[in-house]
Amino acid sequence: MLLRTRQECIGSSMRVSEVCQDGTREFVRIRPRLTGRLSKVAENLVGSKPLVSDGCTITAQAFERLTMAGPLRLGG
Repeated sequence: MLLRTRQECIGSSMRVSEVCQDGTREFVRIRPRLTGRLSKVAENLVGSKPLVSDGCTITAQAFERLTMAGPLRLGG
């Protein structure tokens, strides 16, 4: 997009600024909920007993998602 005049540039800049402010307001609005969810995940990671021995599985369980994959075969 080619901006030809100063007015077009200022207008575009103001729209971008408004979008950024909207995003900031949205983040501030949902931040308490995100903080609560993250705290719950941290508690689950600290207090949970792993069903499988690696940390990736614990993290997946805390986020309520678990994907299984076969083991990698090395050397042939």
